[in-house]
Amino acid sequence: MNQHILIYLQDIGGAKFIAPTIDQILGKYKTSVVVHPISEAVFKKHKIKYLPLSHFFNTIPPSEGEIKSFLLKNGFSHAFCSLSSPYRDLTNSNLIELCRELKIPTFGIMDHWKGYDRFFDSNREMIYFPEYLGCIDEFSKKEILKYCNDPEKIFIVGHPYLEKLLAKKDALRKEDRTINMLIISQPDTSDRDFLSIFQKKDPDEKIIEKIYEQTVNAGKSIKVYFRHHPKETKFHSLPEGIIVDKTEDWEDALRNNDIFIGLDSMMLIEAELVGKQCITLNIPEFSDFHNSSVPYDIGSSIKKLNDFEPALQNAIRMIGRQNPDNSSDLKKKISGSSERVVHYLERFINNTEKSRMHETV
Repeated sequence: MNQHILIYLQDIGGAKFIAPTIDQILGKYKTSVVVHPISEAVFKKHKIKYLPLSHFFNTIPPSEGEIKSFLLKNGFSHAFCSLSSPYRDLTNSNLIELCRELKIPTFGIMDHWKGYDRFFDSNREMIYFPEYLGCIDEFSKKEILKYCNDPEKIFIVGHPYLEKLLAKKDALRKEDRTINMLIISQPDTSDRDFLSIFQKKDPDEKIIEKIYEQTVNAGKSIKVYFRHHPKETKFHSLPEGIIVDKTEDWEDALRNNDIFIGLDSMMLIEAELVGKQCITLNIPEFSDFHNSSVPYDIGSSIKKLNDFEPALQNAIRMIGRQNPDNSSDLKKKISGSSERVVHYLERFINNTEKSRMHETV
């Protein structure tokens, strides 16, 4: 049967996950790589050929009818895609639902250990779950099976981007002696306003203000940067002294900073993986956002906001020294990731092709 594989990438995490496998896939199948504007920079950086979503649609997000026409017009036999939040731009979510309606088999990937709300619509109907799903490790597979009880359709594939990043570890070392600290923000999706979680208060001051006060009290000259999440509603103002990180390439941000602060974002995990000093804020003020989703230790963890200053002082002392390898288990899990993704994608395509042939007999 004629094969035409749609590869659709929306969120940056999913785009980075799939990007290292693209060349191997292009060499095997007729494909169309379609990328949402938010993730185009990932493909430009790596000089991977792609078609922007705007090539097919005048407005983004497109309507469900427009997506359906796009799928039919291009005669896609299979779809390989990221999964995205169902709260704002539903292009990715609607694509999965419409592929099911049109009997186009879909292979999705989970690029994190959290975000299972991506499967559900506003009525808690699980209509955005792809036919097959690739995940990072046994832990994430066990979590996914709480929603889909068919283990034959859940594949452990690792994480190709983390594997590739680990290979660059030495190139991401910082040479100068200045101390740079990067606060990694993420949006509050609980009430759909997408404000930064660092805008929460404790009880009268914003979390970001308390962190900056303790940073100043730590007694070292530290440049403090704040990196907004692409989806969050931007701060109207940050405490004077904090610089908005406008580095376009995340790997440059990894190289330029010594200490990383956050909750459970993939960026914090990446910083830990390449040997940077990390502080995880497992504080009560963030209890609405943290669900122990990441099954690996990320740097040092604090339970109270007032414990940030001593944790920071320890991180300063550890800069340039050999760290305890908290990420050793994760390194094992991501070994051979790109090969596994391509292997299971081929298996998915071959199995669904056989099913189609059987249906036509």
